[in-house]
Amino acid sequence: MSGQINKLKSKINSTKTTKKITKAMELVSRSKMRLFQDKALTSKNFENNIIELIKKTYDKETKNRYTINRSKGDVFFVLFTSDKGLCGAMNFKLINTLTTSNAWLNTPKQNRQLILIGKKGLEFAKSHNLNVYKYFNDLSDQLQTTDLIDIIDQILTLWDKKTAKEI
Repeated sequence: MSGQINKLKSKINSTKTTKKITKAMELVSRSKMRLFQDKALTSKNFENNIIELIKKTYDKETKNRYTINRSKGDVFFVLFTSDKGLCGAMNFKLINTLTTSNAWLNTPKQNRQLILIGKKGLEFAKSHNLNVYKYFNDLSDQLQTTDLIDIIDQILTLWDKKTAKEI
C-alpha cells in the first residue's frame, strides 16, 4: 500500500515539474513573439519609407539615367530574405514570387544574376545552382534606411557601369 502512495506522490511531483517547465517555455515564447512583432513593425516602417521614396522620385514621365532601356547585359534580381529561421513561410513566398515572376521566367538562365540579402536566399540559390552576383549578410535586426546605403550604392554602380540590362 505504501508503495502505491509513493508512486502516486512521484507522479504528482512529476506533473508539477512538467507544469513549471511548460510555464517557463510559454514565457520564453511570449518574449520571443514580442521581439519578432517589434521587428515586423520596424520593417513595415522601412517598407513604407522606401515606397514613399519611389513614389516621390519615379513616375512614368520621369526621365533619368535609371529609366533608360538597354538591350544588352544581365538582368539582376534583388532578393531580400531572412538570416534565421522561424519565418519559413515568408521566405518561401518571397522566393516563390521571384521565381514565378514574368521577369524571371522571360530571362534566359545564363543572363539571370542574383543580388542576395539574407542567408535563406543564399541557401536557396546554392541548392538550385543559380548565379549569385553578390551576397550581403549580417545586417542589423533593427534595420535603418542608412544601413542600406552601401548596398544600394553597389547596386547603382552596376547600372552606372552599364553591366546591367535591368535590375
